[in-house]
Amino acid sequence: MLHKLGCFVIALGLAMPAWCVERAATISGFVHNAEGAPQMGAAVEVLGSAFDTFRVFTDEKGFFRASGLIPGTYTVKVSAPSFLPTLREKISLKAGAGVLLNLTLSTIFDAIQFAPRREGTDDGDWDWVLRSASNRPVLRVLPDGSPVSR
Repeated sequence: MLHKLGCFVIALGLAMPAWCVERAATISGFVHNAEGAPQMGAAVEVLGSAFDTFRVFTDEKGFFRASGLIPGTYTVKVSAPSFLPTLREKISLKAGAGVLLNLTLSTIFDAIQFAPRREGTDDGDWDWVLRSASNRPVLRVLPDGSPVSR
């Protein structure tokens, strides 16, 4: 009886990796810049639990694929030189499924919106503030540090 149980445990242990590979999930996608150009060589980190961290790189078309992932929730972080990192969180993977992502890398200049100067601003406000404060004795001090008296 013990011999049969041992054979069953060994057979189950050998079959388990094959079952896990069939049930593995995949995260893949494309990485582009703000203008839509593919980014080759961007580092894509797939972060799962503390032990599940995968790092892949994009190809010349900006495509990446991280396969062999166990089902669960993942975070994808993309970074490349001269770009701000991009983070996509809470990506849920089911057994045997795949997720396709489109990620955009932006520069610091893409992230900041420069507003044009508004027309019609009255720069005379500064003149008024300076003129109204110029006759105050607190603002008039001699080089030795003593205030000017009237």
